[in-house]
Amino acid sequence: MRQAIEEEFILDVLRGYTTYDFAFKLEQSADDKEVKSGRAKKKLFQYAQLHPTSIAQKVTVIVEHFREHVLHLLGGQAKAMVVTDSRLAAVRYKKAFDAYIAKMKYADCKALVAFSGTITDSESQVFKADEGNLNDNKERDDGIKTAFDTESYQVLIVASKFQTGFDQPKLVAMYVDKRLEGVLAVQTLSRLNRTCPGKDKTFVLDFRNQPKDILDSFLPFYRTAKLSGITDRNLVHTLRAKLDQAGVYLWSEVEVFAKAYFDPKGKQASIQHPLKQAHDRYKDRKPEEQELFRGDLSSYVTAYDFLSQLVDYDDADLERLHAFAKCLLPRLRSKTDGGDTLEGLVRLAGYKVINLKEHNLNLDAGKAKPMKPMGPGGGEPWDDPNARLSAIIQKMNEVFSGNLSDADFRGYATTLIGKMVEDATLQEQAKANDTAESFSNDAYEQKLTGAVVDALENHSAMADQALKHPRVFKGLASLLLDEVYRQLREKAVA
Repeated sequence: MRQAIEEEFILDVLRGYTTYDFAFKLEQSADDKEVKSGRAKKKLFQYAQLHPTSIAQKVTVIVEHFREHVLHLLGGQAKAMVVTDSRLAAVRYKKAFDAYIAKMKYADCKALVAFSGTITDSESQVFKADEGNLNDNKERDDGIKTAFDTESYQVLIVASKFQTGFDQPKLVAMYVDKRLEGVLAVQTLSRLNRTCPGKDKTFVLDFRNQPKDILDSFLPFYRTAKLSGITDRNLVHTLRAKLDQAGVYLWSEVEVFAKAYFDPKGKQASIQHPLKQAHDRYKDRKPEEQELFRGDLSSYVTAYDFLSQLVDYDDADLERLHAFAKCLLPRLRSKTDGGDTLEGLVRLAGYKVINLKEHNLNLDAGKAKPMKPMGPGGGEPWDDPNARLSAIIQKMNEVFSGNLSDADFRGYATTLIGKMVEDATLQEQAKANDTAESFSNDAYEQKLTGAVVDALENHSAMADQALKHPRVFKGLASLLLDEVYRQLREKAVA
């Protein structure tokens, strides 16, 4: 990548990298309900991010930035992509985008949306709609690529589709509202690196990721990429054995599916029925079992996609399972939440996009870590502790608004965690304690106090609160504990 950038075959997409933070406040609108803590936090975050208020604010930022900084480039031909994390988000972005440009009477900033399958969202008054139902001229699949290349459209809103492998040299800006890391971060942002006459800069506005994480993702590819080990060619066999043993599908179902799937005249019923049978069994599993199976299935698809290009497996069953897994995965992802419902229990009391920051992500200055080979994934089910909904909301508000509402908490937390993870005393204590609770003692809080003092110059507002108010300090210590302990334990076994 470095040589290609230096010889101007591609552009350095990190030179124009900017982040936005956000703050939101949730309020209860019903009585307490006992729910699973981790799942509820995820749902609350998704609820806030997908709320029409938050989408509308981000759309305003995107449209105004595009019109001011991007639209005039390449002789008025510059394009932009909005990267969302789900079909639901893509639909709401498209609706909000259309509403905003209509309100502002803008005629120079029209958007297309791209996603696979269909989506129903009563909030947006969309029912069993595919991408064509939401685009002006019913554009779908390659028709979207063709339309996007014309003067009629300037922005493409995507949910996975076209996020990687999409070649549009006039793409100058990207607006990211999706967690990215590793290869996916590189593949996604690299949609911008194609050269084009007159194209000498790019823009990335990121609502979701930390600059350091993005830089760390790029570094292994910037210099000569090195692997810390070799990916086992038998990985696909290992993963297949795990999937077979899970009992979510029967092999006879895979065979029925594959016979119809690979037959140009195959009947849809023969394709869909085996997928439905597997999905029904999946829904009957415990949430932690669902998570493990979904992760293994995704790993199998990724491993086979990669390794089958290098290894001639000469095994039709692996190909059959690969096709089955690719079609089954979207069904599983659409049902990941399961269980606890928070509908009607909370409402968004406020949301604000804050703290625009431009970053100098210098690839030459960074130190690359060798890329890890593919592994079998999986792991053991973990117990998600119960917590009262009111306590979860309080923690979320402490992080995103509450006492720290006007400051860059995420940057502050990263600074504090980084200082504590490098502390030799805490490293030894993390090795000696098997749980975060036993690790949490006087030494942990003493080291946190030292880290707060060290960060006083760059984070004076938050440090002042933490040092003056015991309640704020205790809350901060509680919020950081699990992450500090996790990173210390990982460092110990690295």
